[in-house]
Amino acid sequence: MVEECLSSMRNNEEEVQADNQKQKEEEEYSLSPILSTRYAYKAAKMVSLIGKNFLIIIGIVAAVLFFTAIDLLQETGHITSWPNNDITDNIIVGLVAASLAALLSAFWMLLRSRNLLNNWANVFEQNSIRTGMSIIMADKTREEAVLAVAEVIEEISVPMRKYIATKEKLEEFFDVTTMDSRSRKRRGKQLEQEQGRSISFDVLIDADHILRTTNDAISDDLKEILRKYGAIIIKIVDGIIDKKSVQSFSNSLADYISLSKKNKVGLALIIGDDFTHDANNIARHYRNKRIDDLIIIEKPSSNKLSKSDALDITNQLKHAEVGAHYIVIYPDLMALREIYSHYIKTAIEENNEVVVMISHYESADNIKRILSSTNSNNSTTGVNPDKYEKDGSLVILDSKSFFDLDYNSFIKNLLNRAKSMNRNDVCILADNRLLFDLHRIEEFIQNETSMPVKFDINLKRICMVLRQDFDTLTEEQKRKLLTHHGKHLQIRC
Repeated sequence: MVEECLSSMRNNEEEVQADNQKQKEEEEYSLSPILSTRYAYKAAKMVSLIGKNFLIIIGIVAAVLFFTAIDLLQETGHITSWPNNDITDNIIVGLVAASLAALLSAFWMLLRSRNLLNNWANVFEQNSIRTGMSIIMADKTREEAVLAVAEVIEEISVPMRKYIATKEKLEEFFDVTTMDSRSRKRRGKQLEQEQGRSISFDVLIDADHILRTTNDAISDDLKEILRKYGAIIIKIVDGIIDKKSVQSFSNSLADYISLSKKNKVGLALIIGDDFTHDANNIARHYRNKRIDDLIIIEKPSSNKLSKSDALDITNQLKHAEVGAHYIVIYPDLMALREIYSHYIKTAIEENNEVVVMISHYESADNIKRILSSTNSNNSTTGVNPDKYEKDGSLVILDSKSFFDLDYNSFIKNLLNRAKSMNRNDVCILADNRLLFDLHRIEEFIQNETSMPVKFDINLKRICMVLRQDFDTLTEEQKRKLLTHHGKHLQIRC
């Protein structure tokens, strides 16, 4: 029995080691977000192995208890037919030794599983940041990088978005040098020795560079959060990120901590068109007490949708009949912005509709900023989102809030609102990324196919699907999705 128990524990340990080796190989050659989705299965498998070990321990302890009871009964004379006490004592000693071995094995597996789970959590977080930044950034610019950080980094997202909403420009974060001229004059000779170490960054977000706003509480809150989280530093590379670029950036991060006397860098990002394998290895293993994460983000420079492309799509949506149920497959957030920033004005002002914008990766504040920024340039496509929100013509929701609503009641209230405002109908622009992020693909397909190809009420629905999500569907799922929409528009660029 003991040999079988120990053999089972050895098999468990070999399975853990094999999984560890497989994980290392996968991480070495893959940055796919799909890799991190396997971690839940591996974690469950690890817990299962630990559970088996504890079952073995429980079995051994039960056997020890049994033989101890036999030994006591022999001592009291209640059992006389059992082998002598020496044999029973030897069995108990053997079982206790096996129990200790099983406990040590389980403890070793717990330590290993803790390290693996920590590593997996780190990979998952990095992949989430990498994917989110890549999707949200419309282009490889400093402005887009800051806006994406405000959307993706949960720890700072709320105060950062509030701060951005009070600013027309964010120049305080761009081309920042760690020591200014006044500091140099004050430090005199000491600085002359360190002058060669002064550095600048494409983007530096830390408590020292937060400016006062019309509401001091907003800037104070953001400063406090950044002091806890650490500085966010971004480098943008034209072309491919190589080993030298990462090493140079990591040296700059160390110099920043040294020169500015900061506690730590919470997040360091280096963004380029592509990266080499060596560069990725350095970044993936670069983590210490003062720098939490160094992440490479692949964001190829892309050509923006031309105005004519955006207007062509908008024109097709503009002429959609009441009751239309369309699907738009878009390549990236930049394309989606071009479409909704043109269409919302048309829908509200020309089609006389109530518009509901359901977004996943962009906050309401950022959507309003994009809508109003075109207006500030005297563009004919610009709208005043605050005005339309106030009068009820425009509703902006995040996708999670939308899915938590009672859909039928929500639609009924919208239709009543449109009628009371003498609006022709309600148009819903819905980004479906949430269900893809949650891997609830079947639920997404079921939701879409449960709706008619054409509504028999004063409702239009434009379903927005990211191309990379659409490409993950099976051919049968794609067929179902497209046939349950009156028209599908695929944006290519």
